[in-house]
Amino acid sequence: MSQWTVASDDTEEEPQTPRLTPDQLRKAQDDVRACYLSANPEKLASGEVEALLKKYAGQEALLLQRVRHRYGLSVISARMYKRGEVGRASQWSAVDVDLRADGCLRWAAVGSREKGSIDVREGRADAWDKRTAGRIGAFCVFGSSIEEEAKDMKLTLACSTNEDRDAWVAEVMSLRRFFKRLHRERACQAEEAKAVEEAMKVSQSTAEQDQQRHLEYERRLREEEERALQLSQEEKRTEDAERSRPQTLAGLEASLDDALRHTAEGRDHESREDWRAAHGSYKKAVAAFVQAKRAVAGMPGDQRPEDAVLELIASGTAQCKEAADACRQRGRSAALGAVPLLDAPRRHPV
Repeated sequence: MSQWTVASDDTEEEPQTPRLTPDQLRKAQDDVRACYLSANPEKLASGEVEALLKKYAGQEALLLQRVRHRYGLSVISARMYKRGEVGRASQWSAVDVDLRADGCLRWAAVGSREKGSIDVREGRADAWDKRTAGRIGAFCVFGSSIEEEAKDMKLTLACSTNEDRDAWVAEVMSLRRFFKRLHRERACQAEEAKAVEEAMKVSQSTAEQDQQRHLEYERRLREEEERALQLSQEEKRTEDAERSRPQTLAGLEASLDDALRHTAEGRDHESREDWRAAHGSYKKAVAAFVQAKRAVAGMPGDQRPEDAVLELIASGTAQCKEAADACRQRGRSAALGAVPLLDAPRRHPV
């Protein structure tokens, strides 16, 4: 068994990236530049390619595989010989073979329209001994059909030399390892994207809950402030009412005392037929009753006096107004009776 024999999938591991010789390093860098020159020359002119070469220093082979895979470029191509199918195993025909970076190995017969392809992304290439299939430089490629899913295929090819054969086997196996690495990276990226999505959902849910709690806190704070303001206003009204109650009650009592005093003075003047003085006392009594009525109006509903006091104010006001009007009329009548119109001194113009 030669160095190209492939172990099972369970035990195969990706080998360490080999350290390239200075010549191999320059060749890999030139191959990367050539890929960009044919596929994306703008990046080559802008200096991005040189930045990539610096970033992948020591991993130029991996960078070359990634660039070829991204732009769907050819990895290796050559004219070789293809062994016939069952029934024609001894027949070899010339074919042009092209191994693409997307994992597709294509072949086309020289001088005829026969052609085919095989997917080697998960396949392998083997050369068991120096004369595989009885021919020097021969090797087998195992893969799956591109036209028919889940169909295994085997393709036996032969290069002109064993060195060319070894190069083809190495490229096929390197491409296999590249896709295994690519699948692992994509799986890790998918897991990371899923974890990020779940974290974003949790973060969004937490943010929504925090916002709801913040809104609820603000609502409760506003309610507490409104209740505190209402209590403060009620307390202020109560304090104002308690503070003004003695003053209002004292004012009511003083106004009633003044009204009763002026009423008594008016009666006294009326008994002496001093109508003018009686009229003035009754007018003062009416003003005192009006002041008492205003004092009652300024009192809270639960602090107003009894109905008897209200009736006293109303009846006293009406009686004092009538008495004042009567005194005014009597005063006029008495003045006319004291100075007869015929005996009044006549005024003559000067």
